[in-house]
Amino acid sequence: MAYAARMDIPEDGIDYEIMITESISFAEDLRSALVAKGKKIEKRWSFWTHDIAIATHVTRKKLPFMDRSQIEDVTDRYLKFNFRHQYVDRLLVDILTALEIYGFAGEVVDEPKWHNIFGTSRLRGMHIIPKTILTILIEGLLLGGLASLFIWIGSFGGLLQPWAIGLAVVLVGLYALEVLMIIIKLPFAWRSQIKARKKVGDILGSMVKVYAELDSSGFISAKHIYNQLESSGNIGIVWPAQLFVLLDDIMERGGKF
Repeated sequence: MAYAARMDIPEDGIDYEIMITESISFAEDLRSALVAKGKKIEKRWSFWTHDIAIATHVTRKKLPFMDRSQIEDVTDRYLKFNFRHQYVDRLLVDILTALEIYGFAGEVVDEPKWHNIFGTSRLRGMHIIPKTILTILIEGLLLGGLASLFIWIGSFGGLLQPWAIGLAVVLVGLYALEVLMIIIKLPFAWRSQIKARKKVGDILGSMVKVYAELDSSGFISAKHIYNQLESSGNIGIVWPAQLFVLLDDIMERGGKF
């Protein structure tokens, strides 16, 4: 085997039966990490392809099933094998890169549904102005409803009347103060939302740019991808540690995958 020759592994020191068994186990575990339970078996054999439309998929939150811990475990196992293959190298680099992109998108992109008006998405969450108006209206309904209830109770007179009217006045005062504070904070919240969306957009754009480098019919330089990953780290992207370890390993074996 070419890999065995480069790594000074004697051919008679390779147990091919163990190699085949480990390879089958590796493929099955990687497949189960990428295919959700319940999928039809005929769909399980082609369990990963390079996503050429990943930018569209992440902004629409069409994210595939990926078991992060299992993918990382399978990668660690692969790096301990005394055999490698460039096809598997590329497959794992592609998966690990996509894993971080999809994982990040899953945290910052809300699904575009009407009931998600109070979502925390930094990319597709509701704009701060209509969100603020809705907040004011909802709080007005709640506090106004309570104030109306106390006024109604006070209308019966008796010993409870002063307390009921007093509580109603307090609630109205709290609501007015809350509205004032929201209006004062609105410009700062608006600016913060704009900056957060820009940062998220820049991060996703940088991640997708790195991933696009893997869309090639020829060999890819592991050093080039390694440098791209390091550069993108300057804006706060944290790629899986196994990805760097795998690229280091590939560079030691010729540097291309």
